[in-house]
Amino acid sequence: MKPLSNVEVMEKETATFECEVSKPKQTSTWYQAGGKIEPGVGDWSRFRTEIDGKVHRLIVESAQMDDAEKYSCSINDKKTSAKLTVKGKLFFDHCEHMIFIDLIISSVVTE
Repeated sequence: MKPLSNVEVMEKETATFECEVSKPKQTSTWYQAGGKIEPGVGDWSRFRTEIDGKVHRLIVESAQMDDAEKYSCSINDKKTSAKLTVKGKLFFDHCEHMIFIDLIISSVVTE
């Protein structure tokens, strides 16, 4: 089994973990911080899995800060793990909003 690699994405981007095995048609189970992932169900609605021959993927759509955890892929008796890092938006984006809000407050107070 080829080990998972750490993944780093910006918030709201898609994160993809890939695990390659020696034989096709094997069943994989994915875990986040030790808990089994149930793709597409409830809190896992942004998570999905794919199998392309020998390559097993876990895809996290629109990554959130809470998704930054250790992920593991288990196939038969073998397991590999890696970390997802989710980076927040740049301060500059937030700064524009703060200035905009500040201007609205100032105009209301002066009128």
